[in-house]
Amino acid sequence: MHKAGDTESVKALNIIHLDEITHVTSGHRWFTWQCEVEGKEPIATFRALVRERYNGQLKGPFNTDDRKKAGMGREYYEDLRSDHNTEAEGAAPSIEVALET
Repeated sequence: MHKAGDTESVKALNIIHLDEITHVTSGHRWFTWQCEVEGKEPIATFRALVRERYNGQLKGPFNTDDRKKAGMGREYYEDLRSDHNTEAEGAAPSIEVALET
Protein backbone atom coordinates (compact mmCIF):
# COMPACT_ATOMS: atom_id res chain seq x y z
CA MET A 1 0.00 0.00 0.00
CA HIS A 2 2.90 2.27 0.74
CA LYS A 3 4.42 1.59 -2.69
CA ALA A 4 1.05 2.29 -4.30
CA GLY A 5 0.83 5.65 -2.54
CA ASP A 6 -2.16 4.67 -0.38
CA THR A 7 -1.07 6.68 2.66
CA GLU A 8 -4.50 6.56 4.33
CA SER A 9 -4.47 2.76 4.41
CA VAL A 10 -0.88 2.78 5.66
CA LYS A 11 -1.88 5.11 8.51
CA ALA A 12 -4.85 2.91 9.41
CA LEU A 13 -2.76 -0.28 9.34
CA ASN A 14 -0.10 1.34 11.53
CA ILE A 15 -2.77 2.18 14.11
CA ILE A 16 -4.07 -1.39 13.98
CA HIS A 17 -0.52 -2.73 14.30
CA LEU A 18 0.21 -0.66 17.42
CA ASP A 19 -3.13 -1.70 18.88
CA GLU A 20 -2.22 -5.36 18.31
CA ILE A 21 1.02 -4.92 20.26
CA THR A 22 -1.04 -3.53 23.16
CA HIS A 23 -3.55 -6.38 22.79
CA VAL A 24 -0.85 -9.07 22.89
CA THR A 25 0.86 -7.33 25.83
CA SER A 26 -2.38 -7.35 27.82
CA GLY A 27 -3.12 -10.97 26.99
CA HIS A 28 0.41 -12.04 27.83
CA ARG A 29 0.32 -10.25 31.19
CA TRP A 30 -3.02 -11.87 32.06
CA PHE A 31 -1.85 -15.30 30.94
CA THR A 32 1.41 -15.19 32.90
CA TRP A 33 -0.44 -13.91 35.99
CA GLN A 34 -2.99 -16.73 35.71
CA CYS A 35 -0.20 -19.27 35.32
CA GLU A 36 1.46 -17.88 38.44
CA VAL A 37 -1.81 -18.14 40.37
CA GLU A 38 -2.18 -21.77 39.28
CA GLY A 39 1.50 -22.62 39.80
CA LYS A 40 2.13 -23.35 36.12
CA GLU A 41 5.07 -22.48 33.91
CA PRO A 42 3.79 -20.03 31.24
CA ILE A 43 5.76 -21.16 28.19
CA ALA A 44 5.11 -24.86 28.68
CA THR A 45 1.44 -24.14 29.44
CA PHE A 46 1.01 -21.96 26.34
CA ARG A 47 2.62 -24.56 24.11
CA ALA A 48 0.54 -27.37 25.61
CA LEU A 49 -2.67 -25.38 25.12
CA VAL A 50 -1.82 -24.69 21.47
CA ARG A 51 -1.07 -28.38 20.91
CA GLU A 52 -4.37 -29.31 22.54
CA ARG A 53 -6.67 -26.74 20.95
CA TYR A 54 -5.21 -25.53 17.65
CA ASN A 55 -5.22 -27.45 14.37
CA GLY A 56 -2.07 -27.35 12.30
CA GLN A 57 1.24 -25.58 12.51
CA LEU A 58 1.54 -21.94 13.52
CA LYS A 59 2.45 -20.09 10.35
CA GLY A 60 4.89 -17.22 10.14
CA PRO A 61 6.43 -15.01 9.35
CA PHE A 62 6.23 -13.72 12.91
CA ASN A 63 7.05 -10.17 13.85
CA THR A 64 9.51 -11.33 16.49
CA ASP A 65 10.58 -7.83 17.52
CA ASP A 66 7.05 -6.64 18.30
CA ARG A 67 6.06 -9.94 19.90
CA LYS A 68 9.10 -9.56 22.15
CA LYS A 69 7.95 -6.00 23.03
CA ALA A 70 4.65 -7.58 24.08
CA GLY A 71 6.46 -10.11 26.29
CA MET A 72 6.23 -13.13 23.99
CA GLY A 73 9.67 -14.41 23.13
CA ARG A 74 10.24 -16.90 20.33
CA GLU A 75 10.22 -19.77 22.82
CA TYR A 76 6.43 -19.42 23.03
CA TYR A 77 5.67 -20.07 19.36
CA GLU A 78 8.65 -21.18 17.26
CA ASP A 79 8.45 -24.71 15.86
CA LEU A 80 5.05 -25.20 17.45
CA ARG A 81 2.64 -27.65 15.89
CA SER A 82 -0.72 -28.71 17.20
CA ASP A 83 -1.35 -32.24 18.35
CA HIS A 84 -5.09 -31.55 18.33
CA ASN A 85 -6.01 -34.64 16.37
CA THR A 86 -3.13 -36.81 17.53
CA GLU A 87 -2.07 -38.20 20.85
CA ALA A 88 -0.50 -35.37 22.88
CA GLU A 89 2.68 -35.68 24.91
CA GLY A 90 1.34 -36.04 28.43
CA ALA A 91 -1.68 -34.24 29.79
CA ALA A 92 -2.05 -30.69 28.51
CA PRO A 93 -2.58 -28.14 31.27
CA SER A 94 -5.59 -25.91 31.26
CA ILE A 95 -6.28 -22.47 32.65
CA GLU A 96 -9.43 -21.90 34.66
CA VAL A 97 -11.28 -18.71 33.77
CA ALA A 98 -14.08 -17.22 35.84
CA LEU A 99 -15.85 -14.03 34.86
CA GLU A 100 -17.23 -11.90 37.64
CA THR A 101 -20.47 -10.07 36.95
